[in-house]
This record gives sequence, structure tokens and C-alpha cells, in this order.
Amino acid sequence: MQILGLRGLQSAGVLPVKKAFIQFNLKSMVPPALGANLNNLKTDPKMPGSDPTLNTLIEFNAPLPREKLFCPRLSCSVFDNIVQGLH
Repeated sequence: MQILGLRGLQSAGVLPVKKAFIQFNLKSMVPPALGANLNNLKTDPKMPGSDPTLNTLIEFNAPLPREKLFCPRLSCSVFDNIVQGLH
């Protein structure tokens, strides 16, 4: 999966967006019995500001169904890396 960047981020608090990153919840794609074998992935916080270019390649293996009807959704969340690593 190639992640290019984020655009138009707005801070939920009073501080502006510093260094945003994305966390991918791979466990949301598989049944709970198979989720124990998967780890969630995240991008590295690189560029500052509300329009960061991440330009990251993430590779992972997940058991997916063959029929499109049963394809799961990949959920992700965007976090901000503030004050020496606090989110």
C-alpha cells in the first residue's frame, strides 16, 4: 500500500497540527480468532503542518476472501505527534 500524504488536517485542540501519522487497524479486517496474529501498522511522522507528505510504502499479509462481496474494510486513524511523542 502506497501512502502519499494527508491534506487539510485540522487540530482537535488549541495547538496546531505538528507531525501527523496514520495508524492502520489490520485487526479490523479479519475475524477475532485470526486477529491475534496481526499487528497494527503506522506511518512515521515526517513532515510538519496540516498538509504533510508521508510518501510511505507499507507491506503486510492478511487473509482475505476471494469473493468481492465478503471483502472487509480497512480502518485507519490519524494522530498528531505532539511534544516529544505524545499523541
